Amino acid sequence: WSGPSFLPMDGVAASQNRPPYLVRPDGAILTFPTVSQRDGHEGRVFTYISFDGGVTWAFLSILAQNDDYMLIMPTAVNLPSGRILASVRVQHPPGGLWTELYESADGGRDWRFAGRLNDHGAPCQLLALPDGRLVGIYGCRRPPFGIRARVSEDVEGRRWGPELILRDDGASDDLGYPRGAVLPDGSVCTAYYFHEKGFPKPSDCDQFHWGTRAIYATRFKP
Repeated sequence: WSGPSFLPMDGVAASQNRPPYLVRPDGAILTFPTVSQRDGHEGRVFTYISFDGGVTWAFLSILAQNDDYMLIMPTAVNLPSGRILASVRVQHPPGGLWTELYESADGGRDWRFAGRLNDHGAPCQLLALPDGRLVGIYGCRRPPFGIRARVSEDVEGRRWGPELILRDDGASDDLGYPRGAVLPDGSVCTAYYFHEKGFPKPSDCDQFHWGTRAIYATRFKP
């Protein structure tokens, strides 16, 4: 290993990368940090590009921004058409939480809104399956708490099927952040942070402060 390598701040007060990377067909690497809004609070997504394997980085574009609510924690996939599809977590006070999709037809230089993946659930990881379908995996932070997924059959992510319930036994909304991979047999293994119920629960302790928090994994075939 060598480094670290730093992304330019480009005038923003804060930048966080979680870290979503995408290698374009031409070999350039894109990454999508969440940066602060103009008022200093978290809530925009930028695109940065590296032509030398991640040694140096340069600003490429603004993927998503909205002054009324937070857009954070993106992931992205290459599509067979050459487009890039990105998922973005929307945090809309007081209780709105969903996943929006953005697409680029020119390698990440320009982005446009492409729709919503769900009514509730974020952040989402997008994965491309070997047969060309897409799967989006995300945490559900309302009862029943757990991990869910949806599959797009049309390759481009325009339409999405019903929710798949991977887990619905969470103890609270303190869960999610999936990171997964497609295995050689076509199944998906997704790891995630999870608050699992603990038993027996003391009468003087609420559920949020009880139970086990750990990294778990679920393997499934979409």
